[in-house]
Amino acid sequence: MNFDEDQMFKLIKTRKVYMQVVEQVQNLIRNGKLKPGDKLPPERILAERLGVSRPSVREGIVALEILGLVDSRGGKGNIIKNVDNSLILKQNFEHLEEEESPFELLEARKIIEVDVAGYAAQKVQTEDIASIGQTLGDMRNIVDNLSVSKEYEKGMEFDREFHISIARATHNAVLLRIVTHLLENLKEDLWVRLKEKSWGLPGRPQKYLKEHEEILDAIEKKASAIARKKMYQHLAGIQRDLFGGA
Repeated sequence: MNFDEDQMFKLIKTRKVYMQVVEQVQNLIRNGKLKPGDKLPPERILAERLGVSRPSVREGIVALEILGLVDSRGGKGNIIKNVDNSLILKQNFEHLEEEESPFELLEARKIIEVDVAGYAAQKVQTEDIASIGQTLGDMRNIVDNLSVSKEYEKGMEFDREFHISIARATHNAVLLRIVTHLLENLKEDLWVRLKEKSWGLPGRPQKYLKEHEEILDAIEKKASAIARKKMYQHLAGIQRDLFGGA
């Protein structure tokens, strides 16, 4: 029998764990075992039943929100919505499948950006301090007016630029490219939705701003070890904020 091998076989993709969570919930909805108005089990229970980590469950629930399959109501839990299985849903599913895991992204950032901060403290020049400070000032203006403006996305953009400015202060083009490429993932839907939830909590943006100020202070003083420590504490704190004690 003759056949076109290109048409017969398709590339096998490794399914991200959070998308496996999404697929299981989607199938339960499709099979009628989960109906509109039903509440999903708590994250801890879901993680146990699915045999995955709580960060993967949290990422999966955020993906379900973005797909419009689940409504997260704060302390009231995650509620199944009345949705129709449309082409748009399929397209959005495929789009989310291409995104990076926010938890894995933070793990990578802790490895890379901590050393970048320490190296920046050794190489930083006066104009770099001014540039990082300007970005920090822009972020401060957003944070000071968040209660009225709700400009979380703009605040997160200045947050991202702050970290890129530190990489620029290393005066190492390769490190700058690595960090810039890494932080492009902070524009993805999963990351943005998780960070918006965090930024919406009282005191969170102010905490991140203060941590940025401490990182800049260490870099300005050329205190490499302190800069590394402050950057690690900052990123580890974000990880706790987004994923609990994981």
